[in-house]
Amino acid sequence: AVLPSFVPDSWPTAMIAIIFSTMTTEIFNLPVERLSVGNGDTSWLNLLPSFQGLPQFDAWAPALNIIAPAAFGIATISILETLLAIKVVNEQSDEKVIAGSEDSSIRSMALGKTASALFGGFGGCGLIPQTLLNLQSGGKGATSVLAYCGVMAASILFFSRLISKVPLASLAGVMIMVGMKTTQWGKTGKAVAKGLSKPELGFWSNARIDMMALLATSLVCFQVDMGTGILLGVILEKLQYFIRNRAIRAATV
Repeated sequence: AVLPSFVPDSWPTAMIAIIFSTMTTEIFNLPVERLSVGNGDTSWLNLLPSFQGLPQFDAWAPALNIIAPAAFGIATISILETLLAIKVVNEQSDEKVIAGSEDSSIRSMALGKTASALFGGFGGCGLIPQTLLNLQSGGKGATSVLAYCGVMAASILFFSRLISKVPLASLAGVMIMVGMKTTQWGKTGKAVAKGLSKPELGFWSNARIDMMALLATSLVCFQVDMGTGILLGVILEKLQYFIRNRAIRAATV
């Protein structure tokens, strides 16, 4: 939060903060947890993955009964997170995502997940914090995405020993700051204030439904998982139209 006041806007303040905190912990030998903690030997980080192929099961039916529910939940969260990341780009950047490209993003994500699994990895998606961090660091367009992926791969292959020394607290701090910048505090405060005010058409006013959807989604995302929370929020928003029309009809009778 302090660095932006001292460095130019074009400099990636998150990277500077991580480098500074890592150097500080190394110089003073501070007792903090690092990325290497819990991972044992980190020499495997600089190795290229080998082709694993399809998994082998003695019986596919029991395996699918276990895998399918988890796969459906993970896929739902991945799609929602990717679409929300696209929305963040449209709202906070001059580089607007072309209409209709959302489908291409989802298909590309699916292909990437498949390729990752074949090499023994796990899937990912378009994450809002990383997307916003990229935008705040000056990234724009597909070139910054390719650079991001290239630097990440090179860091793991050639600089794994340095990366393993990064303090977990510094990464947590970066994510906290990104989350604070992502949250639309003004709109959130207005939604809560309107929801607590006197409703215009009975208890189920638009503002009150918006507030309840906001609070319910936040609580379920925190206590359960993001996919369930967002799904609940969408359902509550869809109920708004039905409840609103019913309240209007009752008021005009």
